[in-house]
Amino acid sequence: MFLRLLNEYRFGFNGKEADNEINGTGNDYDFGARIYDARLGRWLSLDPKQISYPSLSAYNFTMNNPILFIDPDGKVVTIKDVASYKAVLGTLTAKEIERINVNSDGTLSITGRELGSTNLENLRILVDSKINHNIITTDTYKSAEGKDVKLRQGIAGRTLLPENEAIEMGLNCSVTSPDNDVYIIIKPTTEEGATQVAAHEAFGHAVLAEKKRNGEAVNPLHNFGTDYVEQNEDFKTQGWKAVGEAKVNYKSNTNNKDWKDCLEEKLKDFETKTKKK
Repeated sequence: MFLRLLNEYRFGFNGKEADNEINGTGNDYDFGARIYDARLGRWLSLDPKQISYPSLSAYNFTMNNPILFIDPDGKVVTIKDVASYKAVLGTLTAKEIERINVNSDGTLSITGRELGSTNLENLRILVDSKINHNIITTDTYKSAEGKDVKLRQGIAGRTLLPENEAIEMGLNCSVTSPDNDVYIIIKPTTEEGATQVAAHEAFGHAVLAEKKRNGEAVNPLHNFGTDYVEQNEDFKTQGWKAVGEAKVNYKSNTNNKDWKDCLEEKLKDFETKTKKK
């Protein structure tokens, strides 16, 4: 809407913004993952994480207890292993990794809303996404067809996109997500190399895909010329810039005792929280 009255108050149930342009005035509230119809007292779609709660209705909200629990967006960034966590942290500055935390299921969060480096803001884009993003270190993954795909020599990582997006971009099954999540694959390599791959895949391909998902006219894919020089200006600006910043941060961090101490603490915390019972 181009014009809105200054005295309008657009926030209602659970502090969510009313979307008056869907159906009527003040009836529908945008929760990010779902739309809530206040007239009916019902959700207009299923809980995207319903499979995790088989004993509850797929249309429930906060386990039927909105006083005790909250559900800010319904989506997450999940770190699957300590190597991936270390790679992601390596892309950030020494001060910024203090703001990164994980839960027992590996879901990542950023403390505070103050702006940070380009890579921290890239990470925030993924954290704030309505799509689940999974970051994992492995050389073999499941394709959309359920087949094991091994990264061939010379391929350091890969970003798997949901099927509808992959089809639109002309991608084949081997680079398509097995579900509706995004998978960021980091091939096992050196610590410095993994940091650059994390920046390339997560802050290059995945962030560009998220921007495209949100309506920006960008291309998340490489476009190499005959001399193998990147022709995609979007990736030059987004992906290679993220890799460059990761290189600078990693070299600076390796000589920073405070960063090393904080990194060690973060990795121990990850292993403790995500340790299998």
